[in-house]
Amino acid sequence: MTNQRAIILLSQMYLPTFDEEEKEAITKAIEALTEQNPVMVYESKISECSCQNTVNRYWHPKFCGFCGKQLMWY
Repeated sequence: MTNQRAIILLSQMYLPTFDEEEKEAITKAIEALTEQNPVMVYESKISECSCQNTVNRYWHPKFCGFCGKQLMWY
């Protein structure tokens, strides 16, 4: 299952009988899955993550050191 499919299924799970804590748990799960989607980073001398953190292309880190988002280099 892809993250996108899991997000769709979780979004459909909200029930009127859920209390606020259950709704918050589903919302946090959706946010966590959304954060796992990689950010495309261009191979220039200095690049930026979507959080505006500077990423050095010479190291090609797999994750942003500031927000933790996965980086995809091209």
